[in-house]
Amino acid sequence: MILFPDFTHPTTAAYDLDRTATIGLDGPGGAYSIHVSCPSGAMPAAGWPVTYMLDGDTFPVIREILCYQVGHGAPGLPEPRMLVAVGYTGASRRAHDYAPECIDAHEAKAGGAAAFRQFLLGAVRQAVESRWPVDPARQTLMGHSLGGLFVLDTLFCQPGAFGTWVASSPSVWWRSGYLSVAAARFAA
Repeated sequence: MILFPDFTHPTTAAYDLDRTATIGLDGPGGAYSIHVSCPSGAMPAAGWPVTYMLDGDTFPVIREILCYQVGHGAPGLPEPRMLVAVGYTGASRRAHDYAPECIDAHEAKAGGAAAFRQFLLGAVRQAVESRWPVDPARQTLMGHSLGGLFVLDTLFCQPGAFGTWVASSPSVWWRSGYLSVAAARFAA
């Protein structure tokens, strides 16, 4: 399933592409839709490389990457890979799920990154790996904005969880420079 929503309406339906599936999972704070696209062609001997993408219901780059993967418009990806888009059923909880634990009472909606990370690395990966052969050594985590904050926070907390990290325009402003402090701790 590829998601190319009307951004003015949060429940706009997605449309299907070939070789895609949606898995419903319960996780921290509610239900999630896990949209999986498996490439056509010969699978590599070690299994498919996988890119896990956050903001699965609204992140428009998913559409472009999937279009490249299935050969529309631009050349295909240099190496086909599975794409796993993690989204929500209903209202988005990204401000909670992608934000590291909060300290201030006024940030009551933030602070669920640890629980979401456990869900992503546990239940989501298990659901994907139980259905498709994946290469555990070639996995990528990709996120934008608050999703980019989550990608970098995950890198700093669990650097071995993924082999490749893509943080597009991460929310470096969050909590007055949290990422700078976390990066310094990580580098030390």
